Amino acid sequence: MVFVGSVWPEQSQEVFKLVQTWFQVKAGWLYISGVAIFLIFIIFVMLAVSVISSLGRITPNL
Repeated sequence: MVFVGSVWPEQSQEVFKLVQTWFQVKAGWLYISGVAIFLIFIIFVMLAVSVISSLGRITPNL
């Protein structure tokens, strides 16, 4: 993909813009759902580590 983009930059830009537009129109909801699920997962991990840390199982290396 890097090779094609460096050899034919204008054509590659048109193709990538077309793909990006199609993705936004057809699968934008999938992207938004993926980001939301990822953020919920990160919050869950932060809370889980906080709870485990407060129990004394995880301590910082000093």
